[in-house]
Amino acid sequence: MYCFCEWNLIRCKITYGVPQGSTIGPVLFSLYINDLPLSSNFFCNIFADNTALLISDTDPNNLETKTNVEIISVFNWLQKTKLTLNLSKTKTTLFNNHNQPVTLNINCNNVPLEQVNTIKYLGTTIDSKLTWKEQIASVEKEVAQGCHALFKLQPISDIKILRKVYFSLNYPYLQYAILTCGKVPATYLTYLKVLHNR
Repeated sequence: MYCFCEWNLIRCKITYGVPQGSTIGPVLFSLYINDLPLSSNFFCNIFADNTALLISDTDPNNLETKTNVEIISVFNWLQKTKLTLNLSKTKTTLFNNHNQPVTLNINCNNVPLEQVNTIKYLGTTIDSKLTWKEQIASVEKEVAQGCHALFKLQPISDIKILRKVYFSLNYPYLQYAILTCGKVPATYLTYLKVLHNR
């Protein structure tokens, strides 16, 4: 039995961009967006294609005005560089210590941006009060699943295998972003300590 496949290749000229999944793509993208921080007065935190824009002010009204002005600068930079912004994935978070909720009206290209109380950035859940409760809860969930796997493996594995499973399933979650959320009150970590000891 023979199988014959015919591939119809279409040749086309690529005017800009690189193939998805290429080795050099991330490096070229980092070089391409290297001047994004110069386009506005935002403090830019860039990791690959994840970008966080930060700005501060003591007065919420001034903060809203400044943010809307600076977003226009960023949007203009994106248009000049032929990049598009996914507005459905773009969120705003207001970090403050006020008891009363403060809502800012932030718009980009006449589209209102959703203001959320928690935001996930590079695998870390950050809440508007910086309590880290959401992040700790997600770590607890992952560690509990790892504990379950260890419990199931315990009767059929020796300590060396269990140790490797622990360091591959639980330990990374306990260590990730520990510098940012490691100073939380001890009461927040009680259940996580129980899981870790288990």
